[in-house]
Amino acid sequence: MSKPFKPAIPEFTPQGHQISPNNVPFQITSITHPSQNDILMGRGGGTNNHAGNLNYRKIIEQFKPVYSKSPKNGKLQYSCKVVDIVRSLNPPGRFLKKDAATGLFYDIGEKAARDKTSQCLREGQPELRRAMGLVQGTAKKGKTGRVKKMKGEEGEDVTSTAPAPRRGGGANPQQHANPHYFRGNNNFTHANNKYSGVRPESPPSPDYPTRSVFPPHSEG
Repeated sequence: MSKPFKPAIPEFTPQGHQISPNNVPFQITSITHPSQNDILMGRGGGTNNHAGNLNYRKIIEQFKPVYSKSPKNGKLQYSCKVVDIVRSLNPPGRFLKKDAATGLFYDIGEKAARDKTSQCLREGQPELRRAMGLVQGTAKKGKTGRVKKMKGEEGEDVTSTAPAPRRGGGANPQQHANPHYFRGNNNFTHANNKYSGVRPESPPSPDYPTRSVFPPHSEG
C-alpha cells in the first residue's frame, strides 16, 4: 500500500512574499489589481469570466480523468499539482479573495487553494466515471426489499433513483393463514366461499382494523 501524499510546505521571503515552485517571489497581501493569472474567489460574472479563472477551469478539466482513476490516498497529489501549475505561471497565479473592509485582495493560502481545487476536481465525477467505465454493477435489493446503495471505486453513490418499496407493502401474512381475514373495510374472503355458502360476519369496528373475525369468538 502506497504512503499518503504529503504536500510541500511553501517558502516565503523576509518581506513576506511567497516563493513559487519555480523560485519566483509574489505578493500575497494588500493586492490592488489581480493579474491575468490570478483565480478570484466568489461568484458572479466578473469572477467567472476573469482570465485566470477561465484558464484554471481548463487545467481542472485536464486533470479530472487521472483524478478519477487515482486511489483515494493519491488524489491529493493532483490537487497540489494543479495549484503548483497556477503558482508557476508568469506572473505566478494566486487564489485571491477580496477583503470587504479594505477592498484589497489577499491570497487564501496553500491549504485553502488545495481544498478549492479538490472541490473543483470532484465536480461531475460520478458521470465521468460512468462514461469511463469505472463504475460497475447495478442497485440490488436486500433481504428487507429495500434498495442497497451501490458505490463506485472512490465511494460516490451510484444507486438508481427508483423509489423504494412502501413500508409494510405486500399482503399481510394473516391474509394467507386465514382466508376470511379482514383489513379495514376490505374483505379478503377466499374466492370459493361464494360457492360454499359460507360467509364471514360483518367487518369489525374501525378501531380494530386488523382483527380476524372468523370464526367468531364464543364466550362461555
